[in-house]
Amino acid sequence: MISHATAPGPFPTAHYLAEEVVHASGLDCTIIQPTSFAQHLLTNPALFTASGSTLFLPTGDAGVAWLDCRDIAAAAVELVTMASAQRAAWRGRVFEFTGPQPVTATEMGEHIGCLTGRSIDVVADEQRYLERGGPRRFGWARRRLRGGGPRAGSRK
Repeated sequence: MISHATAPGPFPTAHYLAEEVVHASGLDCTIIQPTSFAQHLLTNPALFTASGSTLFLPTGDAGVAWLDCRDIAAAAVELVTMASAQRAAWRGRVFEFTGPQPVTATEMGEHIGCLTGRSIDVVADEQRYLERGGPRRFGWARRRLRGGGPRAGSRK
């Protein structure tokens, strides 16, 4: 598990802080930590559009083992539908789910190019992604790390 001191950016930091809230609550739970959803590439216009020729990823040079949301859902269904005695063995545990192989932004652009038959430019920069409308909803995590905490009733 990452810590707020080692998180590589606002997305993992926000996830870490949310998990800390769950752990501190005392709830009997199992946490699933999936990597990035492959569906984001189809549904988030800040990343890519079907008519576009540029892929914007906030990942820098890091490889991401993209995951299909349906695989995450299937694993979650298995966990929550287990008999209580079986489920007890999984309580309090954290599972990291990843796709089969990390892919860099450049490699993802090449894959999309092969699928679309077009040349795809790649911009692997978090700031450019945010400028295109990538989610800014992780400001609460940055404030909390600076000691301010989230605003009451808000996660913005």
